[in-house]
Amino acid sequence: MKTLAVILHYNTKHLTDSLYNQLKPYESKDYDLYILDNGSQIKPDNPSIRVDQNLFFGGGLNLAFQWILENPEYDSLLFLNSDLIIHGNGFVKTLRKHLSEYKIISPSIIQPEENQCYWPTMNNWYSESIRQVPWVDFQCPLIHRDFIEYIKQYNEDLIYGWGNDVYSGYICNQMNWKIGVLDLVSIIHLGSATIKKTNFSTYNQLAKRGMYNYFEKINSLHILNEYRELAKNYTL
Repeated sequence: MKTLAVILHYNTKHLTDSLYNQLKPYESKDYDLYILDNGSQIKPDNPSIRVDQNLFFGGGLNLAFQWILENPEYDSLLFLNSDLIIHGNGFVKTLRKHLSEYKIISPSIIQPEENQCYWPTMNNWYSESIRQVPWVDFQCPLIHRDFIEYIKQYNEDLIYGWGNDVYSGYICNQMNWKIGVLDLVSIIHLGSATIKKTNFSTYNQLAKRGMYNYFEKINSLHILNEYRELAKNYTL
């Protein structure tokens, strides 16, 4: 069993190619590395699959889920934003060490902005072991096949990528599954590079509206607010 690692690409060629080159030399029995070209005009050097229109983050994630469901050799999905800097040597292998205990695992996030990373749960707290958290921001989640087989696809309201992460925490809590952040592994997130290739303000409005619509539909707005507050006020 191994991980399917997918880089989601949308018009960020230099970032996508750089991330691919950070991970490709270490591709082995631990993972297969693909690039999903999400209907972009500017192609990466090594696209594995291309769709004709932008599926946005949630649609790309659903497509990657479908790959996992159709290919039983994969026990997990590593879904990567293109705007990440990673030291590839041992990266996937180290995250995979915790798959037997955690259904969703994330590296800690270093973000070169004034407020570092908006969600303190994602910061590096220098813990000597994996930290259990209510949910992780989806810059680079490693997601267990069990979770994917259970959820199968995210609702179309979450196509823009807001709410998939909190909803995943909600599902894991219901199933008594653990989610963790591994401080031993840190990555740099350059900050919404893909979204900035679109109309940033409009995208965020649509994403926010879809997220709130979905949680309202499932009568769980209180869960959304509770989980976001937990992440915002997190301390070790």
